[in-house]
Amino acid sequence: EGFQRDLQTHEYAYPVVFQVWSGTGQLLFYSPDAPSGRFPHEGNDYANITLDGVAWRVLGLRLETGEQVLVAQRIAEREALIREFGGNVIEPLGWSMVLAAVLIWFGVQGGLVPLRRLKKEIAGRDERSLAPLHADTYPAEVRGIVIELNSMFVRLDDALQRYGNFTSDAAHELRTPL
Repeated sequence: EGFQRDLQTHEYAYPVVFQVWSGTGQLLFYSPDAPSGRFPHEGNDYANITLDGVAWRVLGLRLETGEQVLVAQRIAEREALIREFGGNVIEPLGWSMVLAAVLIWFGVQGGLVPLRRLKKEIAGRDERSLAPLHADTYPAEVRGIVIELNSMFVRLDDALQRYGNFTSDAAHELRTPL
């Protein structure tokens, strides 16, 4: 009897009831809140059962000695417990997602600083300036872009030099009489 009382009053107790039946159908042991009738369940598995108008989730276990142990929980209490646990999980999860989004936003903004600096440096240049950018001042992730830009500046400068030489030669030829 003291054991049954402890089961009901323990702060972490789940709202479950149990019955232990002998192989001959005699009720041997039960929890105080268990229904007076036997749960109509003979298997060694879970089942949803209605007894006296109350819906139960029942686990049955037949022992080798012939006794059957039935552990049950009212489906309404089970669903309330799930809602309570779900609320205890979903709210912190929601806040964690908000915090993660904020941290990701700040991380991306911080990661874009070198690209913004590169954009500002390129935008502030004279249109004729093909001087190389200082790749050493940028992090490794951006340094490759700066090196490729510098390579393009060299190729563009070379192409402009060839174009200038061609134009100069063409102008000289046009001025020279046949």
